[in-house]
Amino acid sequence: MYERKTELETILQQFGAGEHYSGYKFCIRAVEIALEHPETLNSITKCIYPEIADLYHTSRKCVERNLRTMVEKIWKSGGKEFFCGPDSDNQKRPSNSRFIEMLVQILNSETPISGKNLCQFCAVTAHYKERIAHMESEAAKQQETIDWMHDMIWDLLGEKKKYLAEIEQLQKNQQN
Repeated sequence: MYERKTELETILQQFGAGEHYSGYKFCIRAVEIALEHPETLNSITKCIYPEIADLYHTSRKCVERNLRTMVEKIWKSGGKEFFCGPDSDNQKRPSNSRFIEMLVQILNSETPISGKNLCQFCAVTAHYKERIAHMESEAAKQQETIDWMHDMIWDLLGEKKKYLAEIEQLQKNQQN
């Protein structure tokens, strides 16, 4: 679990959230719990918040509020594009449970954290990957058209040469 904790800390730092947020340590523990027991994501207020509150000698409301504050900070400082993508009309930040769920998904992905860049999970990146795939498809179609035109031009040039040779032959025949 230590390796995952380090990965999670790296991810949160990429989001701009640091240890100075009370929600930071709560978030790390919430993700650890969710990784160990995925079913707890379905009842975060009954399963995860109480365990964290007991661990840190605080209340469930405090845990929920500090997590919410950290998610809000991430949302306002660029996380919106991560969660929603460039064309989304969604103006609402994700819930604490959705944020924790997304972190769990990132940690469970097959990419090792050393090479993990949040952009590969970002909705903006997904949007541009789709656009790039579409553009590559269009470029392939255009290349086919260019190849066809190239072949057609060479065929026409060949026919032109043949016709010019025939015309030249006819002119020679008329002169004789």
